[in-house]
Amino acid sequence: MSSQNDPIQTIANSALFDADTYAAAHPDVALSGLSPAEHYLRLGARLGRNPGPDFDSVAYLKVYKDVAAREENPLWHYETHGRGEGRSPKPEPFAPPQGQTRVDIVVPVYNALDDVQACLKSLADARNGYPLRALVINDGSDTATTQWLREACAALGTPMATFDLIEHPENRGYTKAVNTGLKASNAPYVVTLNSDTIVTDYWLDGLIRCMRSDPQIGVVGPLSNAASWQNVPDLFGEDGKFAINALPGGVTPNDMADLVRRVSKKSYPRSPFVNGFCFMIRQDVLAAVGYMDEIAFPIGYGEENDFCVRVQDAGFSLAFADDTYVFHAKSKSFGSANKEKLSKAGGQAIRDKHGADKFSTLVKQVAQTDQMDEVRAPIKAALNRRNLSAAAGAVDWVTTQRVLFVLPVRGGGGGAHSVVQEVAAMRALGVVAKVAIRAADLDDFMRLYGDIENAHELFAPFTDGTLAYVAKEYDVLVATIFTSVRLVARVVEQLPWILPAYYAQDYEPMFFPEGDALWREAYDSYTAIPD
Repeated sequence: MSSQNDPIQTIANSALFDADTYAAAHPDVALSGLSPAEHYLRLGARLGRNPGPDFDSVAYLKVYKDVAAREENPLWHYETHGRGEGRSPKPEPFAPPQGQTRVDIVVPVYNALDDVQACLKSLADARNGYPLRALVINDGSDTATTQWLREACAALGTPMATFDLIEHPENRGYTKAVNTGLKASNAPYVVTLNSDTIVTDYWLDGLIRCMRSDPQIGVVGPLSNAASWQNVPDLFGEDGKFAINALPGGVTPNDMADLVRRVSKKSYPRSPFVNGFCFMIRQDVLAAVGYMDEIAFPIGYGEENDFCVRVQDAGFSLAFADDTYVFHAKSKSFGSANKEKLSKAGGQAIRDKHGADKFSTLVKQVAQTDQMDEVRAPIKAALNRRNLSAAAGAVDWVTTQRVLFVLPVRGGGGGAHSVVQEVAAMRALGVVAKVAIRAADLDDFMRLYGDIENAHELFAPFTDGTLAYVAKEYDVLVATIFTSVRLVARVVEQLPWILPAYYAQDYEPMFFPEGDALWREAYDSYTAIPD
């Protein structure tokens, strides 16, 4: 039998248990006929005794109410679960910050630069009634991502949003990265936010409004296109799995958030689980249950569900902010097959920790979707009405779109001339349009086209990996040459509300020998942009 399965051995092996000191301080131990470890397990903790100078039994049970509710021995719990959950062996009662209105946002980052750029820019741009501090945790990312994070966190700050970068020298795994941020937080509310999200205007206001609607609520999450039980408009896809809802053409995350806010009844449905992609926690709840369990769930996949169970064990409830929407692009760090494997392993770890029957009961509760079906119904209806209205006003829609042409070649050629001149003409007609060019080519373009009125406003420079960051402000992204098609496709994958297009000026496969790699790329470019 392992020491974890044998509570007496777990206590005896603990560095926090001093058998000699415990026995000397309490003469009844010798009279009981029990070993010091067994005495502490069965009697000592109940009498408020400490196993050693570095562990406070009474404080542990007073602060961590979930442990007290289960009537577990405090030292056994600490060694079995609490250490991995970041709990303190000598916890102090939580003291709420005085006069603090800021919200801390923990954003763990491991590569996936395009997603990260869109996420952090949305944090800087989104309007809110509360100031935020983004705690960006660089968990051993590659050189390009690391360099961009250092520059962005220094430059992105606004009066309402600041960015602090915390760097791990090597990749430590998602859960440890989250805990690094949680431990650095001292705001009344802290949000763990995936780096593949796009936050929307007033998202923090919505989450806090839900949290403050009931003093029992300790964890809150928003609605999203891809957040399991919080999905809108559709819960499941045609394959029977949780849907990844694409935004309708021309609909941005802010548009969707406005729609959700307008039709919401603010019922704030309760749930035993909240999806971890955007996870607001009250600081006093964090103090009461500890951090994410980085031993049982080192790379994620179950850590937030385990946290949800512990929150409920401590007497708090969890809710969905049904008037708030955050877009979720879904992580590309793992393949789908690996995700399923990791998810199953995480589920088994929760069953091992909390008991299969208990976990099964909670899963059955969250699968009762009546309340959330009532939330989804008016959202679906509003989207249908919007689609009908959009069809009727198609001409107005076309003339109000913001258009970005992607031209990753040097200026001077006939094709480049056409693009620049036509975009300049569109701008003269009042259309919001620009040409995205490589930053290294900007001086050449200004030399060639500097005589165009307001030429400095005509071009949007980009570098490798930053095109999505530039394109976020636009509704339509237009490829102009076959080599730009893959750039457009990559951005639309990251920002699916953007409409892709291809301005084909020639049949470009004719420029290369048939079968050549460039011939193949040019040939394939005509079917690479979806209809």
